[in-house]
Amino acid sequence: MFGRGGKDGKGKVASVSRGAQWYAGDGFPDPIEPAAPKEYASYVGHFVNNGPEEPVARVFVRNGRLMMLLSEDEDATPESLEPLGPGLFRIGKAQYSPERARFDTVIDGEALRLFVSGVPIYRKDIP
Repeated sequence: MFGRGGKDGKGKVASVSRGAQWYAGDGFPDPIEPAAPKEYASYVGHFVNNGPEEPVARVFVRNGRLMMLLSEDEDATPESLEPLGPGLFRIGKAQYSPERARFDTVIDGEALRLFVSGVPIYRKDIP
């Protein structure tokens, strides 16, 4: 997943993440944070609904934080996942947000299921 600079997020590529690894390039605008906790590697992946409806989620690490992109739309903005407990996160930074992400069914170091505000979606391995 590429992170782009500029206020609109359409500038030059400033960072890239692959799995739970994240790399900043020259000119990354924010201070670089410590590495993400090791357990975040279990949550990173592509999750889809088994039906034709949303949500579709891509979970990745950016600058030490777990992030989620809840849309296939290329103009969508990733939301941070704020830890609330083991496998439980608030979607977005706003403390009043009721939206939650809960990962479960971790097998061989990968969460197979993600609940987005109560809706189950499942890991889909893609190349």
